[in-house]
Amino acid sequence: MLWIIYLLVLNIIKAEISEEQEGLYTAKDNVKILNGNNFYITVYQNQENVWLVEFYNQWCGHCIKFAPVWQQLAKDIKDWNKVVRVGAVNCAEDMNRALCRDYSIQGYPTVKIFPPGTQQNDLGTVMDISSQDQEYDVRRKLVKYLTNSILQQPSWPILTPIRSVDEIWNDANINSKKYIVLLAEYEGSFMGREVILDFASYPELWIRRILDNDASKIGITQFPSLVLMNKDGTYNTIGKGVERREDLDRVLFQLIDEPFNPQNSDTNSLPLEAGNGDSRIDEQAELQPVSEISDSDHMQDLESALHYSFRQEIAMHKTIEADSLQALKNFVMVLSKYFPGRDVVKHYLWRMNMWIHDVKSSLTGEEWMDKTVSEQSKDAFLPELVSWTGCHGSRAQYRGYPCGMWMLFHTLTVSAYVSGRQSPNFNPKEVLLAVKGYMTHFFGCDECSKNFGRMAATIDMEVTLPKDSVLWLWRAHNKANKRLHGDESEDPSHPKIQFPSSYSCPDCCTTADNGIDLQWDEDEVLKFLVRFYSNNIIHDEKILEYQEAQDPKNKNTKTELDWWERKQRRKDLEKIQQLHLKKREKRMMKQFDVEHNILGNRFQKSDLEQIGYEEKSRGARFGWGFNSIDLGMCVLFYVMCTVIILLAYYHFMIRRNMKPCSILPF
Repeated sequence: MLWIIYLLVLNIIKAEISEEQEGLYTAKDNVKILNGNNFYITVYQNQENVWLVEFYNQWCGHCIKFAPVWQQLAKDIKDWNKVVRVGAVNCAEDMNRALCRDYSIQGYPTVKIFPPGTQQNDLGTVMDISSQDQEYDVRRKLVKYLTNSILQQPSWPILTPIRSVDEIWNDANINSKKYIVLLAEYEGSFMGREVILDFASYPELWIRRILDNDASKIGITQFPSLVLMNKDGTYNTIGKGVERREDLDRVLFQLIDEPFNPQNSDTNSLPLEAGNGDSRIDEQAELQPVSEISDSDHMQDLESALHYSFRQEIAMHKTIEADSLQALKNFVMVLSKYFPGRDVVKHYLWRMNMWIHDVKSSLTGEEWMDKTVSEQSKDAFLPELVSWTGCHGSRAQYRGYPCGMWMLFHTLTVSAYVSGRQSPNFNPKEVLLAVKGYMTHFFGCDECSKNFGRMAATIDMEVTLPKDSVLWLWRAHNKANKRLHGDESEDPSHPKIQFPSSYSCPDCCTTADNGIDLQWDEDEVLKFLVRFYSNNIIHDEKILEYQEAQDPKNKNTKTELDWWERKQRRKDLEKIQQLHLKKREKRMMKQFDVEHNILGNRFQKSDLEQIGYEEKSRGARFGWGFNSIDLGMCVLFYVMCTVIILLAYYHFMIRRNMKPCSILPF
């Protein structure tokens, strides 16, 4: 029993550790890892602090760029935990899908503020975060919120400034404080409020702000300054002319005789550069080598992108209606027409298209998710295996889903071009407009969606011929690669270069006279793209061959069964269980027959013997099955108890010289 308990505890600890290590953050980042299991009990429990929560997606490039900012913020304000705490939810995890849907998270990253006393039906307040925000920008927005919050708690420090010295001595808590400090600063400065929050957990300190106009009335003329107030009304300047929050903290730590740990960077005067701070990535760690197999279009990547799109991004929406519903209809229709996958996947997409075509007004994310499951059958299903092959990154946050979606979009444009270019009714904008609608309404990365939308504004003007759709998306992809080259979201093992490279297609491009820009032969590029995204798609069999070649020990094994295979396996297990139950019933019936025969032989006695036995039993037993010996013992026990009680009563009465009860016969 003890061994079982030990194993259970060990599994729980392992689960907690694994949860703390998922996504872009770890426990060492001072960021609380929140998920569908611990979110409500953590954020909504009865406590006095604000929760600042980032909802992100680990593959989102903007989220990857924002991660160092969030890490630095959590490190910089860790002493504010009496007032505010920092958390993060990875919406890319299946277990968090419902949570992110309930909180209407449709773009990443989304930062929400949950004040004290938040109820479970309160979705929090969205903090306005821009793509250019650095750590000090987010920190200042947080300070503004805390200053103006109407839900300030008694345990919070007061961030509003005083107008005169008299307000100090009118404070009811002033007598319990060892040190009374005024921080004089210019109006509009954030430094004073940040320092007050830095020392929110030090009860011996009383710190308030006073602005320059009011401070000058008591003789303070240099800002910022720290003034130690004496209870006799005099004061001493203990820090003046310092321009950094870190210096003010050092002076106050010296005052209370505490060691100073300079955790706060000089973020007021030196804005945090993107990518600085404690990153989750160990710069000394070797990057995993990536095989040349990534230079191809893989059906496994296309199916994985479809799976994540259907069962994560679309399913995460609370309500799909109006323009978003029409965008979804267009996207599913294009998939059903042009996805060049296995027959079971194409049949499944066609079923989904027929169903959603009849949806008139709106549907919920839950209804969509239920339908993605109920429409599956033996000959029409979407595999559940999400595994990146050509889009595999050197780390979990690199490439993956965004790469898979680019591959899917290119494959759809090429498939449409190949199948419809000879038709007079072919619409070259059909796929691109469907892609634009999906990127606008469903793609999670806000920055990516906006950038694609800006590029897509030219589709009507630039796309007229059948080939234009393929070439427009190729140009758009290269623009994105150029913009993101050197970005924090770029995989170091897969630099974002202009595609195709001279190695992949020597006839596609030449270097311009300046030696930098590329000159493209778009006819050759079109031929290459058609070959790459149609004729050269690597299907599952080739993927398995490659995996077996890389790891011979795993030959003839699959990392995960398809949906239908797992369903069939469940049915097989049910049949085995039914057979087991039938065998068990047969054994029980056989045993019952044997016992019945034995009992039958016993009852074949003579009538006289049976009657004599019954009379003897009736003579020996009566009542509720007690015989004469049982009743005799009960009577004897009753008499003995009565005598003992009477003797005890008489004994105590004699010792205390008390008159016995008149009803007793003594």
